[in-house]
Amino acid sequence: METFRRAYVWQLPVRLWHWVHFLMMIVLSVTGYYIGTPFVSPSTAYTVSREGIPLMSVMRFSHFVSASVLTLVVIWRIYWFFVGNQYARWRAWLPADNWQDFKVWLHELKEQALYYMFLRRDPPELLGHKPLASLSYFASIVMLVLQVLTGWALYGEVNPRGISWKLFGWVFSIFRRQYLRYTHHILMWLLIFFFIIHVYMAIRDEVLGKHGTMTAMFSGYKYEETPEVGKKAA
Repeated sequence: METFRRAYVWQLPVRLWHWVHFLMMIVLSVTGYYIGTPFVSPSTAYTVSREGIPLMSVMRFSHFVSASVLTLVVIWRIYWFFVGNQYARWRAWLPADNWQDFKVWLHELKEQALYYMFLRRDPPELLGHKPLASLSYFASIVMLVLQVLTGWALYGEVNPRGISWKLFGWVFSIFRRQYLRYTHHILMWLLIFFFIIHVYMAIRDEVLGKHGTMTAMFSGYKYEETPEVGKKAA
């Protein structure tokens, strides 16, 4: 007979970050794709409201608002790397400041890789982010930061006297204009690919696991096996 206890893992700021940035990425992907490749005919796109506002204007405005929200929540998540609980701090993602913890993390990474290669029967039991997930989430944060930088640089290009150009115009010293657009576009597809894999793995862990992976992103609580696991009922 297995017994479990509830453990508060994901704090409210982490859960809000998760869902807000997920929703913003959906809006940004749809609007960004339309801005780059309009898929509605001009005659239809120009009559999306009684005032005759062009659909492209609606898309660009929605992209701007969503990008602003995404920028704020990315900054918030980076801040929470340093003030959150033990599961939200950067050490939980990559404990590089302590050799002993890092060795344990590498061992868990190996065991998790063996599980996904069907060379281990049961997955490593961890309440927070598993090492493989930590690496992928860290990569997604890096991609989001690059997406924010390249996006605001492109936005500032149309108004060299605006605040966006003053803050992010330096990005053009790293990327040529067309390469910058390619980078922004490719990052969008990489993030979409990441989200698809993430949703699949979350559903898989929810169904096959015992910790409540998906429900924890609503409640904040996961389930941890107690030391009494394996004892038979009297």
